[in-house]
Amino acid sequence: MCLAPEEPEAGPWHAEPLTVIAATVMRRGFGKSADHRPVVLAVDGRSSSGKTTVAGRLQDVVAGSAVVHTDERETERRNLVRIGQPGGSATVQHLRDWMAEEIPFLAGQRPWARAGIIACGTPQIPFDLATELVVAPPLASSVLG
Repeated sequence: MCLAPEEPEAGPWHAEPLTVIAATVMRRGFGKSADHRPVVLAVDGRSSSGKTTVAGRLQDVVAGSAVVHTDERETERRNLVRIGQPGGSATVQHLRDWMAEEIPFLAGQRPWARAGIIACGTPQIPFDLATELVVAPPLASSVLG
């Protein structure tokens, strides 16, 4: 995967226990709510970048939590796969058409500018898949321009 020209590179990457990430997210969420309403965590990122996987892994370590899928664009991606060649494979043109919309959408939304934690979908460092996530700290405002 190549980053878009306006998308800064994250790092340094390190393995962090899922329980620590969940506790950090919960603490930040409860700190913003005086009445301890449930914490809502938004997981954002590119199509097929592992958002559902990260959400599910966090759900596994937070008792009583639930994952609510709200991404209409994900539904569109699934539909693209269904209308491809027999057997469900998307055609190369369908995927190119999808990315032609995805890249400008991300450039306009700039999710990296609002991220509290940045997770790596394809880590190049060792980590325990069952108990850890590879993350980078939020990007500094000086990097974001």
